[in-house]
Amino acid sequence: MRAVLQVAVDVQMKRFVVALGTVVVQDVVGTGNDASGAAGAKAAGDDFVVELSPLGFFNSHGRYLTESATNPTMERYGPPMPEILEIEYYRQLAEGALDRSIKSVAIDRYAGRSIAPGMNPKDVLPGLSFTAARRRGKLLLLDTEGPVFGMRFGMTGGLVLDGVAGIDKLEYGPGTYEDKWIRAGVYFEDGGALLFHDPRRFGRVSLNPDEEALGPDAFSITLKEFRAALGARGEGPALKARLLDQTKIAGIGNLLADEILWRARLSPLRGSASLTESEIKRLHRVQHAVLIQLFERGGSHTGDHMDERHPGGRCSKDGHALHRATVGGRTTWWCPKHQV
Repeated sequence: MRAVLQVAVDVQMKRFVVALGTVVVQDVVGTGNDASGAAGAKAAGDDFVVELSPLGFFNSHGRYLTESATNPTMERYGPPMPEILEIEYYRQLAEGALDRSIKSVAIDRYAGRSIAPGMNPKDVLPGLSFTAARRRGKLLLLDTEGPVFGMRFGMTGGLVLDGVAGIDKLEYGPGTYEDKWIRAGVYFEDGGALLFHDPRRFGRVSLNPDEEALGPDAFSITLKEFRAALGARGEGPALKARLLDQTKIAGIGNLLADEILWRARLSPLRGSASLTESEIKRLHRVQHAVLIQLFERGGSHTGDHMDERHPGGRCSKDGHALHRATVGGRTTWWCPKHQV
């Protein structure tokens, strides 16, 4: 059984300049693994009101997301990955989904891999409403009158509410939104929809995810909690690997970890338990400052270290050639001269 829902959508662009057009969004709601929708974009610049066509229209008639020529932030930094800052943008977007009665839910087999037996959102959420939008690290949490709806975005996951995207594009994504990449959709009685878009299929949705399996949120972690998170027997694991460990500190991803350690003058290879008390305090202070500043700039990809994270890159502090290695399973760039 399939229902076709036609909705006129006004898309207000706050963080990204997009092409102008005039049409209607058609959302195809599948009861099994299929859900189709439309997306807008969010970025710095003037506000535009755009009525979107089905995504297929844009695929065959040109890109509706303009490239770096119209976005100075993207031209300088490149696109982000969904780290804590991007999930906070999604959380703020999701506040627009609160107090709206849920009509139906569609989830494909990729996004639904973590669903526990008897806890399928397609069966449980209709008739309820989201009452609060929360976040712990990179986990988006939408409270209802009953269970909590959790969303993990992986490397390319995006959120679209009523045609407005939380961010415009991601580092490992294709740079556009298409129907075939909608992995889950929450459809409201008022005709709107909250869509989970994920080309690479690493994202997941579930009910009542284990929040306590995560460490303290990186935005709010206290110095005492931070000190405990870095602690370990002996020298401990590599410092960057510990920052990436979501069970210790929730929310830090690859780009943020490199930026934080670069500013804190600490090598990613240092043992996490080898830091002195003054180094711990400095790292905690720098982490907080980086999160605040990059959130205001537009995301995890806007760090001062970002421009030189490439072969041949040089440290913008001292001009030394950057080193590259895999640390904590992620490609890592650092300056061996000032990061010790």
